[in-house]
Amino acid sequence: MKHDIHLVIFRLDQVRKLSLAFLVIGVTMGFLIALASGLGSDRTLIIEAETRWAGIKFGGDTEAWPIDTSPVCLTRPQRDLTIPRGDGPCDARLFNISQSQTGFIEWGRDGEADVSVGTDGGLMIRVIRSQTYPEGTLVLVDRETWQTIGALSWFGYITVGKTAESGERGLLLSGQFEIRELFRWFWPSIRGTEVVKSGFLRQGEAIALIDTSRASRQPAHISMQSFGHIFFADRADAFRVVGLTSVGRPALSIRFLGADKPTIIRPNWIDRVTSSPMLAALITIFAVLISVTKFVTAWIFPRAEQRRET
Repeated sequence: MKHDIHLVIFRLDQVRKLSLAFLVIGVTMGFLIALASGLGSDRTLIIEAETRWAGIKFGGDTEAWPIDTSPVCLTRPQRDLTIPRGDGPCDARLFNISQSQTGFIEWGRDGEADVSVGTDGGLMIRVIRSQTYPEGTLVLVDRETWQTIGALSWFGYITVGKTAESGERGLLLSGQFEIRELFRWFWPSIRGTEVVKSGFLRQGEAIALIDTSRASRQPAHISMQSFGHIFFADRADAFRVVGLTSVGRPALSIRFLGADKPTIIRPNWIDRVTSSPMLAALITIFAVLISVTKFVTAWIFPRAEQRRET
């Protein structure tokens, strides 16, 4: 009788230890699943592209671009077909052509512009909304002036490239993107930003930076704010765009001619597992824990049976 009581106590103790082991494994598995799904991570999206067109909507109060004394083409109240067209992209019959007096375009909040490559490798800015010039104004920044001015930055929303319909010239020519994540659950000493997904942008794709955390609630307002700049490229028929989204749940929306819906590019658990050395190490540890638990289980219960027989 006394022997049976000791055996029961022994078995209960072993079951308790095994339960604790399985609990640790379960918690570890849940932790790994959460990490692989991106829970608790800070994500940013970076794009770099060469393009002939970009659409920018500004989100800052003090946004301004220097333009030096570049030509400014203001829309005429009425067409004047009695005068020659003139040279250059600004038709003198449609525009009053002068030089910038302020040296800047003040965009302000909700400013908006279409930016295209100029005929000489410079920049043609079509004003949609600004504090300096009315809608429809064209600002022509030649390449030499642009090289003096330098980068033109923005904080707001951007679309790069137009779909490749017949006759369209405002195409994205090439580029690449990276999606980076910082896992806040890791210890501060081993935290690091990791590239979880990357790829190339192809000619004819129209891309936008979107916020997937808002897509289901506000389908009409899913563009995501980004910081970036445009800069002249080595080639004369395009300019360079570099952009970085705010921290959140960004994704890349890609439209291509003939597709019914845009393709949404964002990381999944496979991307995280294959790209993160930390996750790979944790999964290895988890696999070792399972193996050890199986070994301990096989070792404990036969031992208990032997004790009962004696």
